[in-house]
Amino acid sequence: MKLSQLEHLVSIVEHGSLRAAARHMGVPQPLLTRSIRLLERELGASLFSREAKGMALTHVGRLFHVRASAIVHESHRARQEVA
Repeated sequence: MKLSQLEHLVSIVEHGSLRAAARHMGVPQPLLTRSIRLLERELGASLFSREAKGMALTHVGRLFHVRASAIVHESHRARQEVA
């Protein structure tokens, strides 16, 4: 599991879709898709259900998002403190 994968997950949740998250992060949408698929494969669970209007967290995804969000935000705080 990589920090970038957690950042991708948090961005998708915050922006409501892969497309919006990719645009916000300045990365290609397929990169986010691959990142989330690899994370789901590693965890052995689906984090999102794919819907016509975007992506919605599954129950497991909601639980994982809480932890991922905390890690991402602490990582950003640590970078800011060092800077």
